[in-house]
Amino acid sequence: MANAAEPSASRSHLVVRVRLGVDFDRNVLEPIEFLDHVAERMRAAAIDAGAELDVLQVGVAGDPRWQAFGPENQVEGRPIP
Repeated sequence: MANAAEPSASRSHLVVRVRLGVDFDRNVLEPIEFLDHVAERMRAAAIDAGAELDVLQVGVAGDPRWQAFGPENQVEGRPIP
C-alpha cells in the first residue's frame, strides 16, 4: 500500500468530519470508554475498506482542551498541535 504522503493517480486523501450526539448510561459506560469504542470502530472501518488511516481524532466537544491542542491522534497516540 502506498504511503499517504506519496502522490498516486489512483489514490485520494480525504478528511472526514463526523459529529455525533449521543445519550448513554454512565452507570454502564464512561465517556472515555465510549470514545475508545468509537475510535476503534472507525479504525476498523478504514482498514476493512482498504484505506490507510493517518490521523484519527476523537474527542468531546465540551472538552476545553480541544481548542488548545485538539484531541489525541488515535493512530499515533499523541495530541495534535
